[in-house]
Amino acid sequence: MSENTLSEQELRRLSFSPENQVLPKQNDADWVSYLNSMGMGQALEVQLRASSLIRTLTNKSIHLGFGGWSQDGVRPWIIARQQTLTELQEYLGIGIYSVENNVQIRNYARLKGIDIASLSMSWLVEHRHDDPVISLLLKKRNQDSLLERYRDRLASLQDHNGIVKLSGTWNPYSSYSGRFTAHDMAMTALPKAMKNYFVAPSRRSSPKIYVSFDANQIELRLLAGASNCELLIEQFEDGIDLHSYFASKLFETDQSNVSPAMRKLAKTLIYAMLYGAGVSRLDKIVAKSGLLVRSQPISILQSLYPEVNTLLQRFRQGRVLYYGLKPTKFQPRIGTKWLPSSTKQNLPVQSATALLMKQTLVELSNKVNVVNVIHDELICLCNEGDVDETRRCVIEAIMTAANKLDLTLPLKNMLSTQQLGGNYYDNY
Repeated sequence: MSENTLSEQELRRLSFSPENQVLPKQNDADWVSYLNSMGMGQALEVQLRASSLIRTLTNKSIHLGFGGWSQDGVRPWIIARQQTLTELQEYLGIGIYSVENNVQIRNYARLKGIDIASLSMSWLVEHRHDDPVISLLLKKRNQDSLLERYRDRLASLQDHNGIVKLSGTWNPYSSYSGRFTAHDMAMTALPKAMKNYFVAPSRRSSPKIYVSFDANQIELRLLAGASNCELLIEQFEDGIDLHSYFASKLFETDQSNVSPAMRKLAKTLIYAMLYGAGVSRLDKIVAKSGLLVRSQPISILQSLYPEVNTLLQRFRQGRVLYYGLKPTKFQPRIGTKWLPSSTKQNLPVQSATALLMKQTLVELSNKVNVVNVIHDELICLCNEGDVDETRRCVIEAIMTAANKLDLTLPLKNMLSTQQLGGNYYDNY
């Protein structure tokens, strides 16, 4: 492994070894030979090339215009919190100062015969259906947490321009699927609305912007290509909204009649099935939505996309693990712990997505300034006039990466492009 040396965590997950297992003392050549023999050679090669690139993301940041965010961005949370406080006042008959204090809420609740044994989030979640006051207290605690984390903590991090630099500490192999993520200020954990308040640092002679390049429905595209599902490939090529289409079948109505709530449920069910949910879990999702479906989700999947269903069953029932949509020689277990069938089903798709994004980063190296990656979304910093060229580079990189990994996926209509926030002029 001359290009880079991988960490013990990376080697452990590449070899599907338990987290607490001490790895055998082997030199680089032995690890290469072993992982090649087990069908993980390609994953190792990609990791060697991508690992250092992923770690450099720790040194990059996205700039947040804190003034706009703290005044306008969090306003919906403040309004929702005030409504929660008003409802608590009405239920308990207490004043505004008392309702701000969780302990006092619990004490007044007890006077009305409502026992709140604990103020912990876990207890409140478990008992949220016992009484409206408990549900409201849980809501208040969640709203307090959002404001404390994403407004109050950030306030002290502003620089002289009122800018907060958002960054994270990156892990190049954070799960056995090969996904790479950041913790601390991980973008995946930030509110979506915050993107509207990003401000790219610019010089007056060279205005810059943040641009999001989001690979739409990458897991479904990979499954379409791997299973050679003609209908699904055709729908991607034609730009059909798969979630609305699936919803029309789910509710037995014309696609033009599909509401946002119906589409949202269809999307949730599609990905739940993709990740191995059974009938019981799907029924719970439908029940929680409050909508009445007319057809069973699994039956629709089987009838519309039989090739995809057959491929998922192959993963689910396989005697070996599939990684990157290809079989390995590993048994489906981590150490002595056998993996559930749902994990056997979703790991091939998640790992293929992770491999594709890592190889895409490799292809974009020294071409595009990638400042953050959120699953299958790349956030880049580029000149205002270079968005089209940057988009072309990203599409070309994804296509090249897929070819090198022997992954087939419909590329048409795949990439959504969105400018995030605005910019500000910094004298640097």
